[in-house]
Amino acid sequence: MLGAVRPAGLRAARSGAAMAARPRGGGRALAAGAGGAGGAAPPYKPTNIADAEGSPFFELGLKEVQEGAGRVRVRQHVNPLSSAFQTPTPAPDWRASYADPTLPLFVDCGCGPGRFLLLLARHDGRAGRDMNYLGLEIRQPLVERANKWAAELGLGGRVRYVFTNVSVSLAGLLASYPGPVAGLSAQFPDPMFKRRHRKRRMVQASVVQAARELLVPGGAPRRTARDGAGRRAAAPLRASRPPRRARRRRGRRRAAAAAAAGTVFLQSDVYGAAVAMRDEFEQHAGDVLELSPLHASARVFQWTPEQAAAEAAAAAQEQQRQRAAARQRRQGGGAQDGAQGGAEQQDGGAEQQQDEASEEPDGGAEQSQQDGGEAAFVSRWAAGGWLADNPLGVPTEREHYVAATGGRVYRVLLVKR
Repeated sequence: MLGAVRPAGLRAARSGAAMAARPRGGGRALAAGAGGAGGAAPPYKPTNIADAEGSPFFELGLKEVQEGAGRVRVRQHVNPLSSAFQTPTPAPDWRASYADPTLPLFVDCGCGPGRFLLLLARHDGRAGRDMNYLGLEIRQPLVERANKWAAELGLGGRVRYVFTNVSVSLAGLLASYPGPVAGLSAQFPDPMFKRRHRKRRMVQASVVQAARELLVPGGAPRRTARDGAGRRAAAPLRASRPPRRARRRRGRRRAAAAAAAGTVFLQSDVYGAAVAMRDEFEQHAGDVLELSPLHASARVFQWTPEQAAAEAAAAAQEQQRQRAAARQRRQGGGAQDGAQGGAEQQDGGAEQQQDEASEEPDGGAEQSQQDGGEAAFVSRWAAGGWLADNPLGVPTEREHYVAATGGRVYRVLLVKR
């Protein structure tokens, strides 16, 4: 975890071991030595579970990932209340960003590395759904790399990533989009367990208000235009019948919008974080949003604060056991173990938030909410349970990692009336 201070002796041991293990001559010497005299270097084997063969993202064939390049160093914890993130992000040139900016827009808030939208755009394209995709992320290196990936995959005209603070800029960005805003997702945000850090959570009242006002209702969206004051207004339908090709294209757009129109998808592997997002939307938009019918027809499960607390206690005991075992290993072979643990922090992709979830158990997050007086709010949506499967059919990097390690994910799908 960035910012953690390690003992000087441990840092020196890890640094010395890492330097001893590093071959002289830099990367060229390593490539020549690995392949033998005059031989080629062995193929790169990704250590990130999101890039490994068998991962759902492997089909993207991201060139930089496969060749071992394209890694970026990022801070896993960013303070969204910093003054650097308080200026609203100006809207991009939508016509330069998308080949057709009038298509329905799906927005992923806190998109992280960005593989989710790339895979979703590819799958929707195969299914004949015409949509645009917008990823919003507060860590600029991830945004720059994700836009490069989109260009490499030929998706630059449909997928765009923007460096921004979602809680500050979401409303302004969506209000400027010329087409309908059909869907919004908030997946695995930073849990922000501590009570004093709740104001740093991504899903704030401002985000809910933007979704409330700018999402189109369920079903086919209305065509919109700008009135004299720059506000969104219903556009009059043409009196003449459009050409057949235009009618077909409009039919595909309406079908795509109907599949995702007016939806809000929330998910997290941290129970307290999932409850906080669900309750935030219910309190501030419960009169216009409701649980999707999938909560009555698809596989769901119930989970209570008592179950979360019991699971958190068991997880805490397991963490203490693992830490004790790690201390014993360090005492027995500190230099070798330190070399393995001293690698520089990089984009973890699927492992993102692994350290965050271990800082405080799920039950602790829920308990902090109760201590803060939030228990007075009783959720009606809680009776609908949590979706057992992802309704979008495409995972995020974190979701893939949680599934691979046998974790549990809490999902809610909302629709606008």
